[in-house]
Parts: sequence; structure tokens; C-alpha cells
Amino acid sequence: TGMLRDSVDMAITDWRSQGHAKATLTAQTITANHALARLDVDIKLAPGPQLRFDNLRVAGNDRMRIKRIEDIAGLPTGQVFSPKVLDRVARRLRRTGVFSVVALNESDTIGLDDVINIEAQFVETKPRRFGFGADISTQEGLGLSAYWLHRNLFGGAERLRLAGKVSGL
Repeated sequence: TGMLRDSVDMAITDWRSQGHAKATLTAQTITANHALARLDVDIKLAPGPQLRFDNLRVAGNDRMRIKRIEDIAGLPTGQVFSPKVLDRVARRLRRTGVFSVVALNESDTIGLDDVINIEAQFVETKPRRFGFGADISTQEGLGLSAYWLHRNLFGGAERLRLAGKVSGL
């Protein structure tokens, strides 16, 4: 059964990579003949229509501007749906450091002209962070360092970092 499940998952993944975001398993019949040690399997998949990206629907942003999220995401509206493109969009949004969680999901409904909205849900990180450190060396003596970081300063994923180091104490 593991091999059957993997085969179905691989087939759905292949359909999705060709732009069929709503590919699903519609029916399956599995018959085991123990006397002949034979397994008859009939699996039916419905790929659905080939879809194109439509709009990015944003939820969960508190301080980040929606227009800036859309610019960073760079969702290629009008292009054929691709899971790889969704992965790249999610990576770009995570790299900002503004979000602790980025989840991109296809909308449940298919729009006119076979387009699909992407629903983006976020959890923003705390905007400020600070850190400090100390080191000691027989050559240079004691050293102290500290920094203060502010993420998403103006709502556009900007960063301000102030750092200082004192050494030779």
C-alpha cells in the first residue's frame, strides 16, 4: 500500500507541476487475489483544468504593507501555475526576516478563465531584537559587543541595525 500511495502522490505531483493545481484522486479500486498472489488496482485521477496565477490574497500582516508584500513576492500573475514558483515566492518572503511563518495555499475556488488566487498567511516576528557578547583574549584583553535591530521599520521590510564593540579592556 505504501508503493500505491507513493505512486498516486507522484502522479498528482506531476499533474500539479504541469499547471493542474487541483489534481485529485477521484476513485480507486483495489482487489487482492491471495491464491494467485496478485493485486489488481484501478486508480482514477482528475487533473482538472490547467490554471494560471491570479492575485495574491494577504492575511495576517499587522505592520507590513500589502503592496510591499506583493512586490517582494513577485507572484507572476497570468503565468501557468507552478509549485516551484510558489516555493520561490515563499522563500523570498521568508528572507525578509519580517515573518516567522509564511504559508501559501491555492484558493479552493477556480476563477473565470481558469485562474487561481493564492492565499498568503503570515505571522510577523517581533520587530525589535537585541543581542550582546563578550570575548577574552590574552593578547587583546576583554571585548564587549552589542547590537539592536529593528525589522520592518516603515512597513516595507526595512532593517535598521545599530552595533557597537569595545575591545582592549
